[in-house]
Amino acid sequence: MEEKKIVELNRKAEAYLRERLLKDTFDIISEMLEDLQSVDLKDKMEQYQTTYKFMLKYTVAGVKDPERDTIYHDLITSAFRLLDEVTQQMLTKYSPAFPFSLKRSFPIPKAEIVNDKFESLQGFHDKLELSALVESAADHSQEGEKYLEDLQFFFNYFWLSDFYNEQTVRHFRDYMLLDNGPVFGKSLMISALTLSSMRCFDPGKLKLLFDYSVHKNDEIRQRAIFGALIVLYIFDGRLQFFPEINHRLELLSEDKSFVKSVEKIVIQLIRSKETEKLTKKMQEEILPEMVKMNPYIMDKLNLDNLLKDDITEDKNPDWQHMFDDVPGLTNKLEEFSELQMEGADVFMSTFAMLKSFPFFKRLINWFIPFSVQHPDLVRAAGEDLKTDFISALKDTRFLCNSDKYSFVLSVQQVPSSYKEMMSKALNAELGQFDENDKDDAVIKPDLDAEKISNQYIQDLYRFAKLHPQKRDFGDLFSWRLDFHNKTFFEKIIEDKKKWRNIGEYYFAKNYFVEALEVFEILLQDDPENVEILQKAGYSMQLAGDYQGALQFYTKADLIRSQELWTIKKIAYCYRQLSMPDKALEYYRQAEVIDDENLRVQLSIGHCLLDQKKYGEALKYYFRVEYLDTKNTRVWKPIAWCSFVTGKLDQALKYYQRIADDKADMHDYMNFGHVMWVKQDRQGALAMYKQSVNLFKGDMEKFIKVFNVDKTLLIEKGVDQNEMPIMLDRLRYDLDQL
Repeated sequence: MEEKKIVELNRKAEAYLRERLLKDTFDIISEMLEDLQSVDLKDKMEQYQTTYKFMLKYTVAGVKDPERDTIYHDLITSAFRLLDEVTQQMLTKYSPAFPFSLKRSFPIPKAEIVNDKFESLQGFHDKLELSALVESAADHSQEGEKYLEDLQFFFNYFWLSDFYNEQTVRHFRDYMLLDNGPVFGKSLMISALTLSSMRCFDPGKLKLLFDYSVHKNDEIRQRAIFGALIVLYIFDGRLQFFPEINHRLELLSEDKSFVKSVEKIVIQLIRSKETEKLTKKMQEEILPEMVKMNPYIMDKLNLDNLLKDDITEDKNPDWQHMFDDVPGLTNKLEEFSELQMEGADVFMSTFAMLKSFPFFKRLINWFIPFSVQHPDLVRAAGEDLKTDFISALKDTRFLCNSDKYSFVLSVQQVPSSYKEMMSKALNAELGQFDENDKDDAVIKPDLDAEKISNQYIQDLYRFAKLHPQKRDFGDLFSWRLDFHNKTFFEKIIEDKKKWRNIGEYYFAKNYFVEALEVFEILLQDDPENVEILQKAGYSMQLAGDYQGALQFYTKADLIRSQELWTIKKIAYCYRQLSMPDKALEYYRQAEVIDDENLRVQLSIGHCLLDQKKYGEALKYYFRVEYLDTKNTRVWKPIAWCSFVTGKLDQALKYYQRIADDKADMHDYMNFGHVMWVKQDRQGALAMYKQSVNLFKGDMEKFIKVFNVDKTLLIEKGVDQNEMPIMLDRLRYDLDQL
């Protein structure tokens, strides 16, 4: 059976189960079992069906059974487990994806093998401490390689196990209790547990993630919270059948630190959606502008003297002027810096090409926190690991773990003198950030935890986007990640003020659909919050639902009347709904509040134009032109209203201005109309040619637009019989071009 068919059947059966439709679920599982040929699973299936049929029989017969609800609940949870078992076995049998091909070659180890691996790891921990590892890396290269192989063994063991029995749980806890074990190894196993839980639901695995979500070590705790959050997101529909999980969530929701971390991780995941746009911006805007700077850099930065001792003492005062040679670059770099300080993933494009080192061919290295204890790093960098350069790099919060490894590995070919220079420069720059972090830490005591979770999410983003087998793992960053729509989320974060933070972040990043969903939830508890009503209306407006937006805006106006912003938005929506009378009513209100607001004046002119009150509209357009002399866009409605009201010379004057500035196909067409009405047929023909050219030579499009104005031209005195003559002459002239 093909993998696609297996996944499809699984999803269908799961949907049935969530609706408690056991008969349909059993039918699908039976179909899958026919292909699998597993006696044990078929026996389970028959047992569950027999129990269910008896329950149905007694229920319909009216027999009262105090255990019925318990039996029914157990049948549903057992069916979930059976469905998962069947699905995983079928995928392991048929799927070509990397995780399942690896499962086929990695049998679940026996207890004695695991115990031997524990002894091997413990021996390595006892024998090698950081100083010894760094000072004599060459002597311990074989032991380091053995250590990494053992790490990969345990990673595979915990990742590829579908369900954790008592022995697996014990092994996992034993690993996390190993003496002297580096945190990066224990953090790695949390990642293995997360990947396993995402692939196959198991309450036992989820309970482990809950347990380590309150661990004293930040690295372990943040990874566990992230893992629990993602697993809950995936299997939210099942949680109603597992009260023990909901009970744990209720207990965890009382832990303020846990709740704060969940909130931060959700926002960081929303922020990750910006990474692709940031990468594109870097590649298409900032980096090309930096390339343009290259001719200036040679002269202005005096590169011949780059290695003088005072290279890092002062910043070049000419840099600002140099940026002035590339308009807009300063603003782009300032925006880049602000995004960096916020925690945005601004370095994805920079380090994407540095994931081809042999280091990244080892799967576990995509998930390991940056550490100078890493044997692969010890072999590659050796003595460099004791430099201030590495120390500065290790502590920075602006590079994720994966990029730190890439950075260290990439500079191994650089001469020592350049490394020293880079070290000084990096320390100088990061020193300022370090001071900022210390200041922030006073205000935000959870800054370290936030930094760890953000770097981990960026590590996972690189794995999802850059790993050679990325498609075989699935891309969680392509999901909606709409935690606010999941039932479990309200159990963790009951305080809707924290939901407000998430909604505001969606809104700030222009994810208006998701922002609206959050705002609508908030309005259920606080229906008269004007600001939320306004933002909900704005979100709906940008989605194109003007009628829906009006409902929010008008309610906000009832609660807090005479607020200019709201009134303008109501007017705008009415105009978009082709209701100029209502729009004008509200724009008049806005004019009373602020009679010098040019946008309001312009909008009133538009409404009058929509009502065909061209003379009145003209007065407002002239007022806008008078108050804003640089506004050339107002010339267009002035020219048109002048034409329609018979002020032909005035119309010609403005259309000539438009043509001298920047005219489009409609402007040239209208210019031609005015000339024709003034009996200047040759001038009209010339303008029509210009218009067709801007229609990219598409005469059919030109005629379609022209026909809209036919009635007006006839009213202005153009002979209807001349129109086909003019259009044919236009065709002949265009054919000769």
